[in-house]
Amino acid sequence: MSEFDEIVPLLDEYDSVDMKPKHICGILGISETAMSRAKNGSGRLSGQEMLDMRNLLVDCKELARRSPLPVSWSDLRAVRKQLDLLRNEKKHPPENPTHEDFQLMSSEVGRDPAAYAAKLGISTAELLSRITEALRRFDFTIRKMQESTQDLRDLAVANRVEFEERKANQFGLSK
Repeated sequence: MSEFDEIVPLLDEYDSVDMKPKHICGILGISETAMSRAKNGSGRLSGQEMLDMRNLLVDCKELARRSPLPVSWSDLRAVRKQLDLLRNEKKHPPENPTHEDFQLMSSEVGRDPAAYAAKLGISTAELLSRITEALRRFDFTIRKMQESTQDLRDLAVANRVEFEERKANQFGLSK
């Protein structure tokens, strides 16, 4: 498979999150001219640049999935910061939610955060920090459960397809 055959579908996948080649180039430091030549088949990107593009795509899809609004890929500084945070989270994933997290999230903190903070003997800022960290742990756990569920669904589909193929071959019903 030529690089041309690889880069076009890769750029199509970037398109699915509204990311343009100029954004990819800006984040990865690839020349826009080199990208254009690779896209039209008259040039090549290095193997490392292609690998970086694939890895960036995975991270950008995750950023897009997490964001409640479309991501502004043009704001390269903000995107790089979010990518750094995401990569740091991958290297150092949050712990599972603690008993205290469950208590905090099931409390009536939303009615009067200042009063609840005073009840705990902490500042409102500290309370908000604890809530943010608890939400981060819950979010990470939920995402891992969703990924696991999707993996199980994919496995079930693959098993079903394989079963149907074996059944068809066994009874001479192949397509």
